[in-house]
Amino acid sequence: MPTIPSAQRHRALLAFQSYALPQPARIRLLLAAWVGLVVALSVVWMHASAPSAIARTVAVAVLALVITIVWRMPLWPRGTSLCWTGSQWCLGQGVLASEHRIDLAHLAVLMDGQSWLLLQAQRGPAPRRSQWLLVARASNPERWLDIRRVLYSSLAAEPQDIHPV
Repeated sequence: MPTIPSAQRHRALLAFQSYALPQPARIRLLLAAWVGLVVALSVVWMHASAPSAIARTVAVAVLALVITIVWRMPLWPRGTSLCWTGSQWCLGQGVLASEHRIDLAHLAVLMDGQSWLLLQAQRGPAPRRSQWLLVARASNPERWLDIRRVLYSSLAAEPQDIHPV
């Protein structure tokens, strides 16, 4: 079986790619709907089983904590794009994500739902708190396969196959 040179194997890595992330308001709305469902189920549970005052207090405290976490969840600013420069992943804004670029030291796929990807991104070389990013096909359906190819190729590529651009 003939071997394929690394330059041909990772051709997707050579081009600049930019893919818009979904609007944060939509993500918050989805999470709020999920929390609303949990609240409704909790109210039905409290009404049907008549738990003690302590159980009710704990349930209300947990729901308040979940609502606070969802409300304060750090998401990306509106108009943010995930970019591949040819050698580095970054987050950016503006046309082709050229403004306010933030380099990412590490990017990992946490979940692949085929029409969406949940990514874990770390900024800078020092290990810090990571940020979750949601990349959805609905943001740019005609370029969905391109960003998936570049993402998986960059994660599978050997460091010597990635050349600074």
